[in-house]
Amino acid sequence: MPPATNRKFSQWLGSLVILIFAVIAGWIGFGSGVGNCSGSISFVGFTATHGGGAECRVVFGFGAVLIWIFLALTLWEMWGGKKNRS
Repeated sequence: MPPATNRKFSQWLGSLVILIFAVIAGWIGFGSGVGNCSGSISFVGFTATHGGGAECRVVFGFGAVLIWIFLALTLWEMWGGKKNRS
């Protein structure tokens, strides 16, 4: 592939991956139904465990919003956001 085509292909493939992450996080964070998940973190022998639907939805919902913002900025740059720069 020519370099310009290869660059566009890479940009669209990267945007597709970001879109997939955003859809999954949005589905967990904002989708209907009961959200059951649990998590734990360990550090130097100490373990903290959290579980529950509301905590899970807040974290995934916040992550989904950040990913959607990142996707919007990525697409804006691809569609000419750099044209006004010197």
